[in-house]
Amino acid sequence: MERTKVNSDTRNRGVVLISLIGVLSVVSILGLTFFSMVHFDLTRTEAFETRLQAAYLAQAGVEAAIERLVTDRNDWDALNEVWALDDELFRAPKLYSKKLMIGEKRSSVVGGYDVTRQYDAKGRLIRGIEDEESKIKLVPEMKEVLTRYLGIPEAAVERLIETKDTSTIDEEKVQFLTRYGHGRININTAPVEVLAALPELTPELAQRIVDYRNGTDRISGTEDDQNFPSVEALRWVPGFSDHLWQRLRPYLAVHSDTFTIRALGRIVRAGAHPVRSRITVVIDRRATPVKILFRAER
Repeated sequence: MERTKVNSDTRNRGVVLISLIGVLSVVSILGLTFFSMVHFDLTRTEAFETRLQAAYLAQAGVEAAIERLVTDRNDWDALNEVWALDDELFRAPKLYSKKLMIGEKRSSVVGGYDVTRQYDAKGRLIRGIEDEESKIKLVPEMKEVLTRYLGIPEAAVERLIETKDTSTIDEEKVQFLTRYGHGRININTAPVEVLAALPELTPELAQRIVDYRNGTDRISGTEDDQNFPSVEALRWVPGFSDHLWQRLRPYLAVHSDTFTIRALGRIVRAGAHPVRSRITVVIDRRATPVKILFRAER
C-alpha cells in the first residue's frame, strides 16, 4: 500500500514537472518570438532612421548649391565660376558625426553630402551642378538647330518637340537636349557639339569659339578663360562675321537661370555598408523663392 502511494506521488510530481517544462518551453518560445519581433522592429527602425538621415543630408547639399546659385550676381554664367568647378565647396563629408557604444565596442557614425563628384550608370563623372541652358531646348524656336544636331527629318523633329519623347534617340545625343530653360543657348557653357548645330556654323568655327573661350591653356574652367560678357562679343572670335552674328543672335545668350543639381547624402556606420540617398532637382533661380521644376529621389 505504501509503495503504491509513493508511486502515485512520484507519478504526480513527474506530471507536474513535465507540465512545468512544457509551460517553460512555451514561455521561452514566446519570449524568443517577442525578442525577435522587437529586434526586427528595432533594426527596421534604425534602418529607416539612417535612410532618413541620408535623405536630409542630400537635401542639405541641394540647399547649399541653391544658395550658391542665388547669390551669384554676375551678368554672365561660365564654367570657371564657383558653381561649375569640381572643388571642395559643395562637399561636406563629415557634416554629421556621432560616437556610439555597441556592447563593449566603440563605434561611430559619419554623414555628409556631395554635390560635385557624381557618376552616371556607366561610371562617368558628371557635374553636380549642370547648366540646362548649355543644351538645346525642345521647343519650336529651336527646330532648325535640332534638325542639324540630330540629323533627322523636320517632321521627326516636330514630333520630338511635341512629345518630348527622347527614348529612340542615341544617349550621346540626348545628354545635350533639355525641356527646361528659356530657349536660348549660353555660349559660355555650351559644348562644341551644341554650338556646331547652330545654323551656318561649321564644326571648325564652333571649335574655335570653345578654344577662344578656354583661354591660352585650352582648358575649360580655369582662371584664364575668356568668357563672353555679351552675345556681341562673339565678334572677337577670329573668322566670326557680322552676318553670322546677326543670323545666330536669336538663339544665343550669356546668362543662365535653369540648373540641374545632383546631391548625394551618405551615412557611414563603422562595420556596415554606407547608406546613400540621391536627390536630383531642376531649378529656376529667377523666381523668389527658387522654383523647383523637377525633383527625384532615390
